[in-house]
Amino acid sequence: MAGREGAEQLSTRSQVKRVQFNFSREAYDTVVSLQNRLGLRTKTELFRRAISFMIFIVKEYDEGGKLIVERKDGTQVQVALVL
Repeated sequence: MAGREGAEQLSTRSQVKRVQFNFSREAYDTVVSLQNRLGLRTKTELFRRAISFMIFIVKEYDEGGKLIVERKDGTQVQVALVL
């Protein structure tokens, strides 16, 4: 059994790709601020959520959808997304 668990862990690790980004100080501070505001433990979790959000938005745009934000006062603003 222990051999199988080790093999599954190794298989999972081999599917993970390490990525490194270079950010300006301002962009890095924004990443950290978002991570803290959302209560996320890692920056990886922040980027996973951001990617999931973008996948959703792009799919909706591809299908003719729009992104509309409703403000606190009830006014609506359509968000233009450049793809």
